[in-house]
Amino acid sequence: MLPSALMAVWWGASTGSWQFALMSLSSLALSAFAQRWRGGDSNKVDELAHFETGWDGSRWHVGTRTLARQQWLWRPRERRRVYAELIAIAQSNSAALALSARRESGFAASAAEPLALWLGQTAAGADLELSLARDGPHCILVGPTGSGKSRLLTLMATSLATSGRAEWRLFDFKGGAALAPVAEFLGRRGEQCELSSDLDLAAAERACDDLLHTIDGRERLLASVGAADYLAFNGSNARRRKLAPVLVLVDEFAALLRAVSIAPATFEAVATRGRTLGVHLIATNQTCSGIGRTMLANIRQRVVFAGIDSVDAVQLGFGSTPQLGQVRAGWAAAAIHDNAARFSTAFSFPLDLSENLAQLGVHEAVGNGDGLAHDEPVVRVDAEG
Repeated sequence: MLPSALMAVWWGASTGSWQFALMSLSSLALSAFAQRWRGGDSNKVDELAHFETGWDGSRWHVGTRTLARQQWLWRPRERRRVYAELIAIAQSNSAALALSARRESGFAASAAEPLALWLGQTAAGADLELSLARDGPHCILVGPTGSGKSRLLTLMATSLATSGRAEWRLFDFKGGAALAPVAEFLGRRGEQCELSSDLDLAAAERACDDLLHTIDGRERLLASVGAADYLAFNGSNARRRKLAPVLVLVDEFAALLRAVSIAPATFEAVATRGRTLGVHLIATNQTCSGIGRTMLANIRQRVVFAGIDSVDAVQLGFGSTPQLGQVRAGWAAAAIHDNAARFSTAFSFPLDLSENLAQLGVHEAVGNGDGLAHDEPVVRVDAEG
């Protein structure tokens, strides 16, 4: 409008028709006032982010201000505030629907891969999945007490239970309360499962010894037929009984390594030889302290939680300040680092799994992606074969 105002002034000065200049200047002033009123200053735009925005059924409210029914009368900062609220509602509804669908499937991974599991959602709302057979073989969860380690471990077990038959070895070294529901859940599904805790160290030592014998026995069995790994063993003879993967879950890993004399040797064997033999470890710990360097070097997937110590974060490959997922009601924030790919991903995961664990064994088993049906015979191998 400025060029037209200048032209009107020139026209009024040259012809004496000043009414044209006055009309043009009045329009310019009115436009400037309207822009000022609608846009406001930049500080007020920022302040609106702290105001509560809501819909009462007929009108929108931003803070104490009730907006007009016609959107064209809203100020730009008010419009942005309402649109941001609508986007947040849409994302929340999308997350709730996605979580409901995951619950109905037992948190099954969508990928048809062996030992695939669902971890949660990224900040963009995409599903984050992991395959222990492809991305593992092992995973460690590190974070302070109360950060959600046991909840994520339970989620991973629940999801893995849908991916195929396996042998389960559970070690819960904070009294057994965290993994007891998981053991019951797996038992009702017909899975072979053993649970040990720090309340019975003799039983825990026997469980470690049995796991070490399983590793030695599988090595001898594979060597006897010249198989490179347990997958080659399963595929080399269609009539041969299949070796099921062994899933070892440990809550409070360092406490187990300290309390059971045979545990360090057992889990070093799991870490170093587990990939070939189909033995996979998922463990939680509050810090990296107490976990041997050899074991940690062979654990490819590392997960950290809110409150992680910066030294531990650096040791696990994240850097001193890892970027965690979005925090929202009922969800916890975490990040996973692939030590081989040197790549980290922030994600969020649901905390409440009680509904799924209460429906013990309700969900039907599905294929595990390796072409093996769940009712195929599996074999457990000890040191004598």
